[in-house]
Amino acid sequence: MTACFGGQSKWSLVVAAALLTVGCGGGSEVNEDDARRGRGRAPSSAADGRSMREQLLSGAVSILSSLDRYDEARGSEQVFDRLVQWNHAAGHLGAREPSPLVATLPNDLQQAGEAILARETFDAGGDVVAIRDRCWLASVARTARGNAVDDLAVAEALFRWTVRSLAPVGNPPMVPSESSPGSRWFLPGEILLSGRASGPQRAWIFVELLRQAGLEGVILATPGTAGGLPRPWLPAVVIDGEAYLFEPTYGMPVPGPGGKGVATIREAANDPSVLASLSLPDRAYPVTAADAQSVGILVVADPWTLSARMSRLEVEI
Repeated sequence: MTACFGGQSKWSLVVAAALLTVGCGGGSEVNEDDARRGRGRAPSSAADGRSMREQLLSGAVSILSSLDRYDEARGSEQVFDRLVQWNHAAGHLGAREPSPLVATLPNDLQQAGEAILARETFDAGGDVVAIRDRCWLASVARTARGNAVDDLAVAEALFRWTVRSLAPVGNPPMVPSESSPGSRWFLPGEILLSGRASGPQRAWIFVELLRQAGLEGVILATPGTAGGLPRPWLPAVVIDGEAYLFEPTYGMPVPGPGGKGVATIREAANDPSVLASLSLPDRAYPVTAADAQSVGILVVADPWTLSARMSRLEVEI
């Protein structure tokens, strides 16, 4: 079961438990001489090889976490150089296949991301940007959670940051048109830099922040019409088997029964007043308790997240 939801081209939501969590930032500065050390030198032992790979990744992450101190093009070149060196040094770790979840996608979605998924080596453009965006998201998640410790409190803090930092705008075109032939949805880093987002884009950023905080975020979807694809609805954080609901377009958690706490999908499905409380005097909320009784689960993913090279990279980050 798939659906389009705020990624580049048609990529966005996949029924998959796939994610790339990058622990960027917060590390020590990397000396350029140290970062270059080891190039062209074969490791003398497994421990030496591991140390070399860690040094290369540390250098790449350090640059990505402080791009404001670099010329952007030069910084990206240095990150790419370290990724290439890491890829060479990690060759003995064994090849990996792209996520088998890719095979569950419709053919058009597979074809849309095929070039990114199939590439074995890192790309100086898209790959560096994808990792950079995760670094930014990791930094935001660390800051935005504040002093929250409880999982639900952390999720609420991340949602507040998302709503306050991304001003609401209308959805971008889903497909190119004569008036907007080059249309596409922004990538996460572009959304963060713009400071504006539609409801679905807010949901996307929120789920990515949950991941960086170590929480499980999903998108719930209502059944499509006439056997069509499910319709993305809103994000939820899954804690102890319960999915807590957040309304990104309205900019608020869905209130629980009696207006208390954050509603779960179980409560929304069993108590019609939960979703009805989101209705306005002149407009009923478009999803009802009956709809909530048959929701599907969509997990955010993109070609980079599902690629084999990023899977190999995640093992050592």
